[in-house]
Amino acid sequence: IPPPVVDDVSRAIAERIVALLPENAAIQYGPGPIGAACVALLKQPTRIRSGIVSDAVVEAMRRGVVAGTPVGSYAVGTESFYAEITDRGWVDRVERTHDHRSLADDTFFALNTALEIDLSGQVNVENIRGATVAGLGGHADFAFSAASSRRGLSIVAMPSHRGSKPTLIEKLDENVTTQRSDIDVVVTENGMADLRGMSDRERARALGALWNL
Repeated sequence: IPPPVVDDVSRAIAERIVALLPENAAIQYGPGPIGAACVALLKQPTRIRSGIVSDAVVEAMRRGVVAGTPVGSYAVGTESFYAEITDRGWVDRVERTHDHRSLADDTFFALNTALEIDLSGQVNVENIRGATVAGLGGHADFAFSAASSRRGLSIVAMPSHRGSKPTLIEKLDENVTTQRSDIDVVVTENGMADLRGMSDRERARALGALWNL
């Protein structure tokens, strides 16, 4: 499977996210161009504690910005990537990679994306217009662990539109994958909204402003 193509919007979003990461943070990143761009833009030692490990991690290791041994519950990438990571212990059981106790870290950052988000901050990564397009994966697990981290953040990053459709809607009418209490910061190509400590009304205003509504 070839690496995702990183477009200008994904790169702009990733630049905002990477600027939030302190040195030696532990990160989880989601599949797709935004997650790949985040790993490609790392500039300081960072630990990878993710659901996925991919070609982007190998490239980051060659640049010397990955601290320790990366670990994820699955590996996906090119043939050369699979050859590179054979017998290196990068893949572990989901009971460990997604468990809140194993992710306990005072600088854990979840770098996730979503199909859509509503004005309260609830996130859907599974269904769009009645069609199931993905499983929930570890989205809720990683978001909860990052939101609980003392110096970490649960980040949801997404383009403001997919085609002509805005990714912010008034209220989710599909599955709620991750509840609003586990979302700290939302990032789009327009900027970011820090939702921590906000009421639902304040969240709606902050998200509406981020989408230029």
